[in-house]
Amino acid sequence: MPAIPDGPPRNVLLSAVLVVALVSGVGVAIVLSYASSSFSDPAQLRQAFGIAVLGTVSLVQSAGRQTWQAAKLTTFASCAVLLIAAYGVVMVVGVQDAWAELIPQQTVHDVFSRLAELATFLEVR
Repeated sequence: MPAIPDGPPRNVLLSAVLVVALVSGVGVAIVLSYASSSFSDPAQLRQAFGIAVLGTVSLVQSAGRQTWQAAKLTTFASCAVLLIAAYGVVMVVGVQDAWAELIPQQTVHDVFSRLAELATFLEVR
């Protein structure tokens, strides 16, 4: 059994997967917006049909619909924050595992003990 795993570094692989997933999501959103058969501007409508636009109908949202849209946006933002947090945790754990393989545990303990002593010293001043 090998001492070091064979294959690409896990942190690099996870970072690449995250970037590819985010770029793919943005790409799909752009394609869907271009594939939409609706007009969002009277000038687009005039240009498409070559006739004058006499009026437009605006979207009026009820209070319930606005609350629903706000809830959807909040859910999306929360999921994005959770994704970034999970990515950060995975990266930190991966880095800690890598350092644990390279540096003896006693050395890590000594470094953190000295950092704690330094923090205590700085708090006293």
